[in-house]
Amino acid sequence: MKFCSMCGKELEDNAAFCAACGASTAPSAQAAQSQAPNYNQAPNYSQAPNYNQGYNPNYNQSYNPGYNQGYAPYAGNPQQLVQQLSQKINTNGIIWIVIGVLQILFGFIAIFPAIVGVLNIISGVNDMKYSKAILVNPVGIVSKHEPTTSAIITLVYNILVGGVVGVIGSIYYFVAIRGFVMNNKDAFLSLENNR
Repeated sequence: MKFCSMCGKELEDNAAFCAACGASTAPSAQAAQSQAPNYNQAPNYSQAPNYNQGYNPNYNQSYNPGYNQGYAPYAGNPQQLVQQLSQKINTNGIIWIVIGVLQILFGFIAIFPAIVGVLNIISGVNDMKYSKAILVNPVGIVSKHEPTTSAIITLVYNILVGGVVGVIGSIYYFVAIRGFVMNNKDAFLSLENNR
């Protein structure tokens, strides 16, 4: 009794081909077929390739997005926000001083613009001092800039008495300073609470 070398089924003594898989029973054919893959035979997974060998990604080392860097409105850490605000307030002070000087020059024609000019120069000097103070003690930033009453009063008396040039300073304040503080309100409050 003989068996098929390909599928292992029992063969008849004079069979030229296996009735189960169709493989030739000739010795030369069996030798050639024994080298061909046997798809009916169960695979040997014990020799399967190890895909994890030699590959060890360290996700923490290669990928660190840094969500607090460059993500609006949280443009950097809170201290960087205070520095940015300080620069904006200092610029605002310079703008008001320039506006005040121009209003004083126009005061040779009319006295009221000169009075407003003096007030604007005082306001500009105070802004420049405040820009340095918040770097040391960044407390009360939101409570100072959230109300709009004093900024609107400044805008109105500049329009009515100080001339149109005073509107420039008010626009800069509302857009560059108050807008910046309100966009980053949570960060400023968090910084204040942590002090």
